[in-house]
Amino acid sequence: MTEYGEIYTDPLTLAALASDRVMQTQTSFNNQPAIDFSAPLAISGKRWGCLRVGVSLQPLQKELNSLAGSILGFALVFSAGALVVFLAAGQKLARPIVDLAESMETMNVDKPIYLPQKVRRDEIGRLERSFHDLLERLRESEAERQKSMEKFVDSERFAAVGKLVSGGAHEINNPLSGIEGALYHLREEKGGQSAEYVKAAEQGVERIGRIVRQLLDLSRADALLVETADSAEFFGELTLFARMAIKKRNCSLQTEDGYARGDILVDRDRIHQTLLNLVLNAADAVSTKDRGLIRLETFSHDHGYAIRVLDNGPGITAEVQKQIFEPFFTTKDPGKGTGMGLAIGRTIAEKHGGRLECSSVPGQGTIFTLWLPLDTTEKGASV
Repeated sequence: MTEYGEIYTDPLTLAALASDRVMQTQTSFNNQPAIDFSAPLAISGKRWGCLRVGVSLQPLQKELNSLAGSILGFALVFSAGALVVFLAAGQKLARPIVDLAESMETMNVDKPIYLPQKVRRDEIGRLERSFHDLLERLRESEAERQKSMEKFVDSERFAAVGKLVSGGAHEINNPLSGIEGALYHLREEKGGQSAEYVKAAEQGVERIGRIVRQLLDLSRADALLVETADSAEFFGELTLFARMAIKKRNCSLQTEDGYARGDILVDRDRIHQTLLNLVLNAADAVSTKDRGLIRLETFSHDHGYAIRVLDNGPGITAEVQKQIFEPFFTTKDPGKGTGMGLAIGRTIAEKHGGRLECSSVPGQGTIFTLWLPLDTTEKGASV
């Protein structure tokens, strides 16, 4: 028998001849990857050989490598873009927080901090507004603390002055009585020029005595003689006394009783003393005007009774207003004022649980307002 063809004895061929189905095997051809498909050839149950077809994987491998490169490039570009977007978004979100943190670190309640013109409407914007509101409340609290501290310092100073002048006034008053008696005897025994010297000395002693009495009034810590008074009657008496006090002055007095609640609680004599001093000061202020005008008004406020003394005088500068209630401070000519009236007036107002305030603009006149509570015991006054 003559044989045609070639008999293959490699493992793949032998496996294909022994198999009943198509076999797929990954192999290599010329050092390149390939897939071998093999199927047995059987006729009438006899196996005559097998069919093998090999397919090279090199083109597919190139396509896969190209696709992998494209995917890797896209991933790198996408990652870079995402990183840029995330950084930009993070910067946009973090910048306001960083600015807010810097504002907190450099916060100063004495300096205003303004919100951005375009306030964000998200949680960060809400945080900015909350911080701004917190700072405003801190600033208000600091202002209140400063006012309280100033009042405390004033109280301590007045307490010290009170103790000093209370003892000093008595020490001065005793020798003054002796000097006054000696001057009386000198006046009775001698005349002529000596009498003029004696008169001048008596005037000086009288002035010193008046200052001593005012110092005692300022330092006196006894209880107020508070009583219930009809507001209309009280204001009528005040108006009468005020007109008598400025009768010979070059000014006119206008009055308006705008308080309609009825009874008030006051130490009548001391409040009259305070208000008459304000009226006399106003009369001095308008003395140089052709038409000097003083207004005396009463009105209600949330906490009680208020009396206002207004004038159309030259006004008071801001610097003077800061010192106007200090003892011995005066803007009058030497010999015309002791500088004690307003200090005593403020002390009387505070003992009532109220306050005495000054408001003035140079060239537009001055307003003094005495605020009194309806119930002095609620404000801590001595009754």
